[in-house]
Amino acid sequence: MIKLSNYFQSGFSVLSALGLSALLLSTLLLSGCDYSSNSSQKTLLKTQAKAKAELVASEYQVEVTFKAEGETQQLASAELASKLKGFEAWVAEHDFVVTGGAANLSGIYQYNPNEKRKLIAYEALQRFNLTELNFDEYQKVMAGVPKYGPFNLQLINVVASEQDKSKTKRELINKAFSMAKDKAVAMSKAAGLCDVSVSEMSEHVQDHASPRMMKMSMEADSLHSSESKQTITLNLNVSWLANPC
Repeated sequence: MIKLSNYFQSGFSVLSALGLSALLLSTLLLSGCDYSSNSSQKTLLKTQAKAKAELVASEYQVEVTFKAEGETQQLASAELASKLKGFEAWVAEHDFVVTGGAANLSGIYQYNPNEKRKLIAYEALQRFNLTELNFDEYQKVMAGVPKYGPFNLQLINVVASEQDKSKTKRELINKAFSMAKDKAVAMSKAAGLCDVSVSEMSEHVQDHASPRMMKMSMEADSLHSSESKQTITLNLNVSWLANPC
């Protein structure tokens, strides 16, 4: 016969052992969660860096404007056509790339106090854009066009080659990233952080032309000997993650 006192004592010992094991397991699990949370805690660092370079322009774009007046629309248009004839022949002779810009025919009015405006003449206007000019062609345009009597002649844009811009952009990214990394390392050391790694990176590129405008002149006049430049500016934003040391 088994004594009840021994049975209850044995059962209590088993239950106690099971309860103690569950308590220990629960404690270990909680302790493990806390430890894991502390070890995976990361700090976010953000840095910015800027780098820029100047590229010699490979393409010049020039705008040429002609204007003529006449008592009638027909006379104004005929006068403009007469001015354009020599210019268009000269452009064709040198095989320049030209696109027609804005063309306009409008009235010229005279205003007197206490009187209605009075139409006195007509004005015809035509703009041309000369594109894909190299530096030598640009100088030739600035020297040769004035003889045809344009109303206005101006350099409107300069552009560096896509190959040069692509190469320079890669160089600027490397330079800006090195600067950003130096900042991140310095920040992490000051904060007692280690294992700095890139989390996110973004860039923004700006192109800014710096054209050297020449005055309208004749072919015998001296022209600029230095080429225009295009400035490439790259702004780099980098986010970093670091662990407590």
